[in-house]
Amino acid sequence: MLIERFPIVWLRTNGHWWSLSLPDTYLLGLALWCGGGVLALIGLLKMRRRWRGRPGRQKALAATLSLWFCLAILTFVEIGFALFYDTTDSFTKTAVSERWYAR
Repeated sequence: MLIERFPIVWLRTNGHWWSLSLPDTYLLGLALWCGGGVLALIGLLKMRRRWRGRPGRQKALAATLSLWFCLAILTFVEIGFALFYDTTDSFTKTAVSERWYAR
């Protein structure tokens, strides 16, 4: 594989560092998705400036920007889930994980 797996240090508690290791393809896909989102936002904002004063196009652009913001919010939820809930669950630090291993 071209991309090496690497741990990202993200939290220190009680003198111990926790590291998170996500699959390479997930990190690459997430980076591409976020980069594409930034490029799309820049393009949409340029179009908004260019199409000022055209009501029909402004409505379509407003709907597209609304969709972009909804996707951005869902992306932040996904990142939060992957980094905090899923990672802490793998270290048996959540109640759900403790109940699972107690079985």
